[in-house]
Amino acid sequence: MHLASKSRLHDAALLRTVLLPKSHPVAEAMSAAGSDFNKSQKLGELAGIPPHLYIWRAAINAAMAVEQASATDRELLSQHVAAITSPDLLTNRVHCCTATSAYQPNTTKVTLSVSNELLITLDSLI
Repeated sequence: MHLASKSRLHDAALLRTVLLPKSHPVAEAMSAAGSDFNKSQKLGELAGIPPHLYIWRAAINAAMAVEQASATDRELLSQHVAAITSPDLLTNRVHCCTATSAYQPNTTKVTLSVSNELLITLDSLI
């Protein structure tokens, strides 16, 4: 039990979890990206791209299109998109990016973990 509790404490310090309505554009984009990734992976079209990077890209693109996003957030996200020319650049920067159904009905649980250099981008995304 001691190791499990330490592990949960460690995860809690590193992960950001946000609950979004299933109808939120970012939640929809992340869920769709996960499904698309699985389909493409079965066909062998996505050799070497980790699923969390595929979902991260979908989340960033969806967040830029959200009407409620501030101009500053949109600018930071667009700078991030322009700076990332290859998924390989995110391999050591985005550690976790998932969207799963939450216990609460019609809610998506988004779990994210990034390196320190992407914390500002993460704040703009959330």
